Amino acid sequence: MKRKFKSILFFLLSTVLFAQETDGLTEGPKRSEPGELVLDFAELARDPSSTRLDLTNYVDYVYSGASGIVKPEDMVVDLGINNWSVLLTPSARLQAYVKNSVVAPAVVKSESKRYAGDTILGVRVLFPSYSQSSAMIMPPFKIPFYSGESGNQFLGKGLIDNIKTMKEIKVSVYSLGYEIDLEVLFEDMNGMEYAYSMGTLKFKGWADLIWSNPNYIPNISSRIIKDDVPNYPLASSKMRFKAFRVSKSHSSKEQNFIFYVKDLRVLYDKLSVSIDSDIDSESVFKVYETSGTESLRKLKAHETFKR
Repeated sequence: MKRKFKSILFFLLSTVLFAQETDGLTEGPKRSEPGELVLDFAELARDPSSTRLDLTNYVDYVYSGASGIVKPEDMVVDLGINNWSVLLTPSARLQAYVKNSVVAPAVVKSESKRYAGDTILGVRVLFPSYSQSSAMIMPPFKIPFYSGESGNQFLGKGLIDNIKTMKEIKVSVYSLGYEIDLEVLFEDMNGMEYAYSMGTLKFKGWADLIWSNPNYIPNISSRIIKDDVPNYPLASSKMRFKAFRVSKSHSSKEQNFIFYVKDLRVLYDKLSVSIDSDIDSESVFKVYETSGTESLRKLKAHETFKR
């Protein structure tokens, strides 16, 4: 009887522990994808059209006469993999390093146990040997906080909304074993940058690199911060992906660094803000739309002068 009771107790404890493990970002026996999607390069490779921005309407606001100089098709941009780029730290921006630091679509082999047949982001960075260097892998434009008819064009495509406390960040990576460190950079609506260290890429094969907030206490952190903010407008409730950043130490003689990224996901506590249901303040004052339009105008100016 005691043996039977112990067996039942062990089964129940095992079930609870398993449930706790798979509830986070750690992968369990059955592959699940918890957390909020920030970027999925397989989706962007299949169809980047949902991230397309047409900036031609803003050209006359930012550069007099530019509409006659810049081709309209040059002002239509999206988050397709081929449009991403590598920006080396200034000390490494010699022609040979810049020319050979690139991104490219990479197809996962059909026999792979993960993401077979998917096209993902491939990254090659060429660094000077025995030199401390870093590089950012960047989207073709700053993700707009407000874009599209609903303003939410980039939610799940580089943008996360209604964020209070970041809990976990996960990047699915395929590494070739280079000794290099990876960070994820986010930016809030006030221009504040947040860098999250994902650890080293000195491993071979697939891995889910996870950053966990060391100061987050479940069931407590979600309550200790008062949501003492106005209902409208929420000044800094959104965060956008800024870049992946890789860094190498001066002791490394390696120059080529190659790795691949499938997707980026986050877990976070959301702001609890009551909905202004009696009056639609956005339709009256258009704060979000105006700030979004201004952001697009600045982006247009950047694209115009870049060409």
